[in-house]
Amino acid sequence: MESGIDILVAHNHPIVRLGAKLHLESLGHKIVYEASDWEQTLLGSKKTNPKLVMIDYSLQNIRAAFFNGAFSTLSRERSILVYSDVNIASNITHAISLGIKGYVSQSQPLTDLTE
Repeated sequence: MESGIDILVAHNHPIVRLGAKLHLESLGHKIVYEASDWEQTLLGSKKTNPKLVMIDYSLQNIRAAFFNGAFSTLSRERSILVYSDVNIASNITHAISLGIKGYVSQSQPLTDLTE
């Protein structure tokens, strides 16, 4: 991940968002928006125009977005990295088919987010 990019962090757990935010900011990145559900993610993306959206596959209403085209639209406009505790192979394959840049499991160290 290049240095100093604008990132939107979308995760339903505040502690995970905080940990990711602190780690990414320590590397010189700017967290421009934090979201806890899919609607906030879309709003924040439009409002702040981040280069990267780090998103949790467990977000409320995200599964519907995967199937109604909203996620595909977002992935064409922004780079998306999924950071989630949902590690089902079919979910990962489906997310990749929609254009995400990467899928990092929450069971992996935070440093894996930036590799």
